[in-house]
Amino acid sequence: MKHTVWVVKVLCVLAVRANGDEGKEECSQSKSPNNDFGDDMEENMNVELLQKDVSLQKLSGKMAEMKCEEMKKQPFPKCKQPSYTGSFQVTSVNYDYANVSEWDPAKGDWKTLVQLDASLTVAGTGKKFRNINSCAINPRDNSLYCSMQMADGSFLTRIGVDPPTVGFLAKLRQWRWAATFDEEDNYYVYGEEEHELGTLNVVSGVSKLGA
Repeated sequence: MKHTVWVVKVLCVLAVRANGDEGKEECSQSKSPNNDFGDDMEENMNVELLQKDVSLQKLSGKMAEMKCEEMKKQPFPKCKQPSYTGSFQVTSVNYDYANVSEWDPAKGDWKTLVQLDASLTVAGTGKKFRNINSCAINPRDNSLYCSMQMADGSFLTRIGVDPPTVGFLAKLRQWRWAATFDEEDNYYVYGEEEHELGTLNVVSGVSKLGA
């Protein structure tokens, strides 16, 4: 019986937060005569949810006060060469670093062009990045753009290679792993948050986004 009351109370708390007075009316109609256990759970949940709201408000305030340095664009080195064609890949190793590599057909192997240490993002975010994926070079500015997976989400980033820099541009859906640009400054990115659900998204005007 107590378990039934607890479930009802949980649903009631959520209903009140979502629907206001209407939720309160629904909850008042579903109360049990013996609901001391439910009342305790409701009080505990309200306190916990209030604490989360306060934490989110503090976080929003801190983010608003953050002063970010403007990152200058760095054209990808190989793009400076006229009519250059080549193959590149980005690989992340043990959450420690990511390599931007170029295929060397003469040696039949990948040559590392730049290594990005995971601590590169600590100064601006307080956290290391987990991995880098879905990279593509934007023909508008010849800059390298990638999705960067952090502990708290995935972000579109502009990557500088000399010296290595990272600029955060936009929030993306989780776990992106394939991307390309068109000639109109649009970044198309694909990924799968679940094994059976793949999503393709687009970010427009990427070269104009401030980092």
